[in-house]
Amino acid sequence: MRVHLVNPSDVSFGVGVITPRWLYVLAGATPRSYGDPVISDETLESFQIDQVAPGDVVGIGIHTSNAWRGYEIGRLVKEQGGLPVFGGIHATLFPEEPLVRGGAAAVVRGDGDLAWADVLSDCAEGKPKLLYEGGSIEAADFAPARWDLVPKGSYMWGSVQTVRGCPKHCSFCSVWRTDGQAPRQRPVDPVVDEVVELRRQVPAANVLVVDDGSTDDTAGVARRAGASVLMLTAQPQAPLPQQADWRVYLPAQTMAEAEASSSAQAMGSAFEQALWILFDALVPRLQAATGQRANDVRQRHTNLE
Repeated sequence: MRVHLVNPSDVSFGVGVITPRWLYVLAGATPRSYGDPVISDETLESFQIDQVAPGDVVGIGIHTSNAWRGYEIGRLVKEQGGLPVFGGIHATLFPEEPLVRGGAAAVVRGDGDLAWADVLSDCAEGKPKLLYEGGSIEAADFAPARWDLVPKGSYMWGSVQTVRGCPKHCSFCSVWRTDGQAPRQRPVDPVVDEVVELRRQVPAANVLVVDDGSTDDTAGVARRAGASVLMLTAQPQAPLPQQADWRVYLPAQTMAEAEASSSAQAMGSAFEQALWILFDALVPRLQAATGQRANDVRQRHTNLE
């Protein structure tokens, strides 16, 4: 039994911007007794179905925009005698769909880091379950990515994750539904080890932190470093702003309020525009007051969007 991992795409470009992190994390979660998984990112080149032998397990990760292509691959794998196993955001939210439309032998909901080994064991015995509940595992159990399997020269950015989950509930985002609203932060050492390994295996790639991201994590880092926290917010009475040392109140619509608002501004754009105006006015004054050059400020700027 050979293990394949496929990131579906209708279009292949030959080069990618960011590594699909789940491919290499699931490769890291694959027990070595099954050998190195065959990784296929269809944003680079199309998946070759003829490499699938009867009994092979093919893990297919889908979000909504590539689900149809994923289901097509799943049906082809099943015709070849392979076992298509679906996971990812869309499969977590709609686990019955891959069974009906993609010929799935199994579906994994939630984190696959630990559940994947059980899936492979059951498939090897010819007894896969239809549904596996991966749940939200502890941060210490996050599997590191297998950066040694990345095709050389294929990506501009390698993706590293330190946190899963987000306490917000933005209407346009799936993270709080699929990864939960309790941020799970990895210990420092495994993150550092993974970054070092990424730079060793893919020296040409930049490192991109692809956290689900939340303000309380950022504030926690600042506090642990001994810094004070100033928070700009449209909801100063909310629990998180109450923990800040200073609060700046911007009375503007946010994403959390968009569904109940009659404003013509989409989602949280009114709040974002208020931030731009404030910063455009404030930063030059702070720069002059502290005697810093524009380049000094740029070097310390971090965009966490």
